Amino acid sequence: MSFTITHNGVPVGTVELTRADTSGAEQIVCGVTPLPGYAPIQPIVRAATEALRNLLPVGPSADRGTEIAAERALGQGAELGRALELRDLTGLLVPTDFIELSEWRGGTPEVAALIRFRLSHAGIPARLPSRDTSGGDAAAPAA
Repeated sequence: MSFTITHNGVPVGTVELTRADTSGAEQIVCGVTPLPGYAPIQPIVRAATEALRNLLPVGPSADRGTEIAAERALGQGAELGRALELRDLTGLLVPTDFIELSEWRGGTPEVAALIRFRLSHAGIPARLPSRDTSGGDAAAPAA
C-alpha cells in the first residue's frame, strides 16, 4: 500500500508499506520516493544525516564548533521528525511516534524513513463513560 509523508500538510514523499508494517511492527525502515514538497526540508534532512554519519568519529579531536553544529543539525532533524505525518491513500492520519528522514547520496534507497509506531496514540479518542448525576444508586460506590 502506498502512504504519503507530509510536513505541515504538504506531501514530501511516498512510501510503500504492508498492513503488517503499520499494525504489528514497532518500527520500520523504508525507502522514500521524494515529491516536490521535499525540497524545502531537504537541507535539514541532509544536515541531520551528515551529523549522524559523523557522530561516531566526533571525539576529542573534533572542535567545539563542529560538535555544536552537529548537535544543532540533529536537533533540527528530530524536530522535523516529530512534525512529519503519515497519511493513507484516503488522506487519513496513520498514528506514529515519529518519522525520521535520512538522505544517503548514492545510496539505495537514497532517501529513507525510520517510522516508529510503538507508542503512537489511538486514531480514535476513547470516550469517557457518562456520569449519572441524577443522584440515584447508579452513581453510589459499591459497599
